[in-house]
Amino acid sequence: RLQSQYIHLKNELLRNSSIINVTASGKNLTSRFANYTTVTLDGETTGKTTPWTFVDNNFFKAFNIPVIAGSDFPEQNRRDTLTDFIINESAAKLLGIGEPVGKKISALDRKGRIIGVVRDFNLESLHTPVSPVVFVPSESELANISVKISSTDMMKTVGFIKEKFTQADPDAIFTYSFLDDSINKLYQGEAKFLQVFSAFSGLAIFIACLGIV
Repeated sequence: RLQSQYIHLKNELLRNSSIINVTASGKNLTSRFANYTTVTLDGETTGKTTPWTFVDNNFFKAFNIPVIAGSDFPEQNRRDTLTDFIINESAAKLLGIGEPVGKKISALDRKGRIIGVVRDFNLESLHTPVSPVVFVPSESELANISVKISSTDMMKTVGFIKEKFTQADPDAIFTYSFLDDSINKLYQGEAKFLQVFSAFSGLAIFIACLGIV
């Protein structure tokens, strides 16, 4: 239920002046990839297997992840027969295409086009190479919400988030963690853990609201 109400919940949260940004993804930002798809270039019969995840259209803007070729997702998904895909640098290398923007591909049983390429960034452990990833825009199939909040009276803001979360779905279990704390636990004792999501600003005031079913 909550996934189908994500846009409404997002708009409600953004009414609070202490909330700076809201975005979401299908993948927990600090977990391993569990979903894979075969990406096939138009005109070819065999493809490459790569991880993928759904993301809100503003995901890259929210985390300051640069789009290094092409364009970001539009604010609203286009209503046509082709899906917009964004891939990272590693996916472009895997597919063997030097200029991927505009290329038509098939993935997730959908036909679409690559509209942009984002710079590689860690979505898994630093102990593994950056995975090639296909990003798919969605307004509902998003299991993890990330909320950037002001550092002033943070717990009051967390309470507000919980209230709106519960209003959207009284049966959903609200759990949260600060993203920098989650990363610290993963890499405690390693100085280089600070390099994770190094392109992100305001990392310490991101909250991941998990448990959307």
